[in-house]
Amino acid sequence: MAPGESAAWGEFYGNGAQASDWADLRVTTADRVVMPLKVLVSGASSAKSDFVRVAFATKGDGPYYAWWGNSKATKPAEELEIRRGV
Repeated sequence: MAPGESAAWGEFYGNGAQASDWADLRVTTADRVVMPLKVLVSGASSAKSDFVRVAFATKGDGPYYAWWGNSKATKPAEELEIRRGV
């Protein structure tokens, strides 16, 4: 097995309440543990301004939740480093 965390991906449409650079986006486990993530596609690079596709680290089977729209959120310090295919 290649080094690094296991990862998954998800895609969804926001509701227009997100930060323009998705700096307020978080992916969490059911226990609200924030997982490292990387935005793969966002409004700036797609036809839909509120579309996002993310890869995120996993800790096993889900569920996982995506959160956004918190106007007080700042960009997380840790970004997912992708070291193998998803």
